[in-house]
Amino acid sequence: MPAPAFLLNPPGLEPAYLEALQRNFNGWGGEAEFIWWFRREVGGPRADLLVLVEGGDTLVGGVAVSYRRIGLGGGGAQLAGVLTGAWTASQYRRQGCFSELIEHAREVTASRGAALLLAFSTKDPASHDPLARASFAETETWYLGGEARGYPADPRARRPSDAELHHWFQENRVGAGFDYPTLEIFTEHALLRDRSTRVAEAPGGLWGILAAEHTGGGVQAVISEELLPDPTAVATALKVWGLPSLTADRAVARRLPAAAGSLFGLSVGGGASDPAWPARWSLHRMDRA
Repeated sequence: MPAPAFLLNPPGLEPAYLEALQRNFNGWGGEAEFIWWFRREVGGPRADLLVLVEGGDTLVGGVAVSYRRIGLGGGGAQLAGVLTGAWTASQYRRQGCFSELIEHAREVTASRGAALLLAFSTKDPASHDPLARASFAETETWYLGGEARGYPADPRARRPSDAELHHWFQENRVGAGFDYPTLEIFTEHALLRDRSTRVAEAPGGLWGILAAEHTGGGVQAVISEELLPDPTAVATALKVWGLPSLTADRAVARRLPAAAGSLFGLSVGGGASDPAWPARWSLHRMDRA
């Protein structure tokens, strides 16, 4: 039997890709979620959909590459691809489909002018191990648990403007991080346009963007008014808010119940050398979308 064929953004794919996500991820979401994840432009091109197809119309597996800008510190930023929405049909698992899609994703990412390919992963061997083999760098991340109960903002607190939050987010990160180049992109991506999203204050000049359960729930970002926020203050705020979050700061993670994960860096375009990999990353839950 011939090997599955690779297709990039074939016409009419989106409904079948959505159905595959729903089938492989316990319902996943609907058309609105699909548009949110794969059809918005967040400082780069729209996402590409990559699939393996058998017999002309049987979907074997798929992955998307979203495009984001990465701030490297010192005012520099570059375009990166981000692997997301990967799945393999149950009867084709453990046959190397994800590894093959990773290699195709490298080529597609390079063709879009991106400097590198990123991928978030839990420690599940099905995703972690192929990415570890394909990557040139790995940074530890932690998924911090919580009960998504939508802790409200303190009505007595001074609520910063969206522009202030955007400025602090961009300027006060410690290390490399995802860059949201305009206020419009930032407010949309942080779910600040949703009326149910709360902005909550915490001691130490900290602010949390807290999304409601029906929008995915969680601490979209922890934003500091000053550079170098105290990890203890960040962890204390996350405990009070009681919502899921993401961090690359070990000092924060060790103070909370946490599940380990990874951010991988993969080279693209067959370059002679790997891109520079930051020693430290500032990551937030909103960066996963």
